[in-house]
Amino acid sequence: VDSTNQDVRFTRNRIRHELLPLLADQYNSGVVQSLIRLGEVAREVNALVETQIEHYLPNCLLREEPNLVEFSQAKLLELPVHLRKQLILACWKRQEWPEQHMGFERWRQVSQVLEQRRTKVCLPGNTLISSERGVIRLMRFDS
Repeated sequence: VDSTNQDVRFTRNRIRHELLPLLADQYNSGVVQSLIRLGEVAREVNALVETQIEHYLPNCLLREEPNLVEFSQAKLLELPVHLRKQLILACWKRQEWPEQHMGFERWRQVSQVLEQRRTKVCLPGNTLISSERGVIRLMRFDS
């Protein structure tokens, strides 16, 4: 048993002990069951996306080595937007680059590079994404 489970200084505990009971009491008594079902659906969708990544990544990936990943821009652009992000994210994770600061705005900037609306963007973790001559390059620099 986690000794911090009752400590409402932690967001997860405030959600569990304050927010969920409030939602159940004032809005929907089945909120917890609805969230559980939503989690199950998300797990199923994630499994599908993982299958798609395994299928499309070999076709899009040009080169992968420590601190460097290169993709064919044309091949990425053939894919749906959500899958482009997931392919890049899969490589990002394989590189073990930090994800905590890659929020919505950062992924929007990545999309702008993919779609040739920007040539490069500096990303968290000393990482750069750039587009040059049909190659999308992700590079991480030593800090």
